[in-house]
Amino acid sequence: MSPPTEVYRRRTGSETKTEIEKVALALFTRNGYEATTMREIAEQLKITKPALYYHFSSKEEIIRTLFEEHLATWDEIISWAASQPPSPDLRREVLTRWANATRHRRMELIRLAVANQESIKALAPLRTGMASRLTELVTILIGPDASVRDRIRARMAVLSVNIAVMTGQELGAEESEILDIALEVALRVLPDLDDAPGQPDG
Repeated sequence: MSPPTEVYRRRTGSETKTEIEKVALALFTRNGYEATTMREIAEQLKITKPALYYHFSSKEEIIRTLFEEHLATWDEIISWAASQPPSPDLRREVLTRWANATRHRRMELIRLAVANQESIKALAPLRTGMASRLTELVTILIGPDASVRDRIRARMAVLSVNIAVMTGQELGAEESEILDIALEVALRVLPDLDDAPGQPDG
């Protein structure tokens, strides 16, 4: 029995699954989702293909799991925010939590989505889930009767984190710096609570 296999077998099931997700995410981002094979993922992990297929039946299942975990983080933020009274402090805290939730692995997931947009488009249920959660978060931030102008600004505020990740990566910026700037921009773009919701612009 080779040492790599022994190391693999000492892992718990959850540890192995987490390691598979981590390696697959790195390969999908670096080489592209379509170009990466299950064989490459197994080789990178130094495990057999049957061992890999025991945890995931396909690349699609891996990427779905990654995004479902990301959506679960959105759900936690939305659930917490919905239970709080509206206030400027809440808005800042919501955006802060969203920025912090984008750190580390979730930042890599954003990079994956940007680098593999055509492949991600095929995962329609995930795209729908992300869109509906964005709508929920925006409603919490600015209320259900906000104008189209303010709803667009609120969406831009939330998505500025994604834009910051793309731009910061190209510039070689540190993760903490990227997210600090993203939060600063998001708070500037977000409409003021004093703006009259539902009123026509101009």
